[in-house]
Amino acid sequence: METGKKKTSLKKMSKKELVSLARKNGLKVNTSLLKNDLIALLLTIDNKTAQPQKAVKGKSRVRAEKKQTAKELKIAAPPKVETPAALVEASKFYEGPATPDQGTEAYDVPDSYNRNLLVMMPRDPHWSYLYWELTSEHIEANKLKLSDSESAKLILRMYDVTDVIFNGNNARRQWDIDLVGNPRNWYVHLGVSDCDYIAEIGLIDKCGRFIALARSNHIRTPRDNMSDLIDEEWMMVEEDFEKMYRLSGGYDYNRSSAEISELLAKRWRFDISSGGISSSGSGAQPRDKNY
Repeated sequence: METGKKKTSLKKMSKKELVSLARKNGLKVNTSLLKNDLIALLLTIDNKTAQPQKAVKGKSRVRAEKKQTAKELKIAAPPKVETPAALVEASKFYEGPATPDQGTEAYDVPDSYNRNLLVMMPRDPHWSYLYWELTSEHIEANKLKLSDSESAKLILRMYDVTDVIFNGNNARRQWDIDLVGNPRNWYVHLGVSDCDYIAEIGLIDKCGRFIALARSNHIRTPRDNMSDLIDEEWMMVEEDFEKMYRLSGGYDYNRSSAEISELLAKRWRFDISSGGISSSGSGAQPRDKNY
């Protein structure tokens, strides 16, 4: 639209309409402006080289010029000096640098990782937890090794390997668990605590031939009763023995055994009367003695 035509169109509008139009175009105008000022301001919208502030007249223009001058003459504030105490106080509420928004995109955990493994963990003295992963290719390839692959089924074979170096055939005891329903994990009752166990998952046919597909790690279950270890009986330190022997009068060779007993009895009576030894219900605390 040419400037002349636009100006004619704007003059036909009321002041209220001009104010509304200016605000719709992102201009901050005051209702105290005259209609001609509003028209001049709106005409500068299409003029990219013109500054809207230059078209403002009257009191609004004066305020704008004063504000711009004050901004140009504003002296930069001196750098803020942080005291050690202020830095410590601010660090109490510092949460670290802002991290970019990672979004809320969800990731699906895969059902398998294309591996063949068996993991066993002790749950308590009598139970263990096992989980495994077997690929279909691995299972089918081992089925062909059986004489009757059609009857093959998946089982867990448990081994008690306490006090033995397990080679696959020397377990103290073993037992099988049928895995019905193609599970991926199983709880196994071990029966005996404080023992070592290893498990294998594999295929077995009706003839009893077993082929292991994966072997677990070694575990040892905790005991289910008190330890049978007892504290050692410690010898008395030589220095303490010499001190007690000296206090008992052992180095006084002229005294008889009756005199030594009497000396110990006197010391015992002295400790009781002085509060050095108290009964469990008296609440008195023994005194420290420096000999």
